[in-house]
Amino acid sequence: MSHHSLERHHVASLAGALAVSALMLTANPQHWWAADVAYIVPATLASGIDLTTHRIPTRLVYPASALLTSVIALTSVLTSHPATLLVSVLAGAATMAGWYLFALLTGGLGMGDVRLALLCGIYAGSRGWDAAALSPVLAIFIGGVAAIVFKLIWPARTHLPYGPSLALGALIAAVVVDMA
Repeated sequence: MSHHSLERHHVASLAGALAVSALMLTANPQHWWAADVAYIVPATLASGIDLTTHRIPTRLVYPASALLTSVIALTSVLTSHPATLLVSVLAGAATMAGWYLFALLTGGLGMGDVRLALLCGIYAGSRGWDAAALSPVLAIFIGGVAAIVFKLIWPARTHLPYGPSLALGALIAAVVVDMA
């Protein structure tokens, strides 16, 4: 893939992330919209990069995780919900540790996916333990459906990027908990 086509893909991913962020804003006009944007933009970029290169850049995921944590910390203070920050950080660490263990035991997950799980766990944790627990379950389900579809469409393809499933699982978990 040429450098220019990768850049175009990044622009398309960013445009998609901003569109989804705008939709989340209308669906959840409460105080957590900043966390939604701080998650959706880098998660969409990481997913787009994973789909095209089968890599998730550390230089994207770790700074995005720090930014998201900062946004959640500020929002937690401004809304007098300090426990939200603690749950987010613990959920991020637990999610990353769980996917790391899965990667070690099965070899079926890359370390980029494990790093992305930190961002996903922090985001899902901002909605509480229910969303944090639901996020990996949804990621597994979405990944399974994607694997079936990929095998039907491209039978020779042996590698399925898992980052988009992780990112979408966390987003759906947050939406489900917000709607409950």
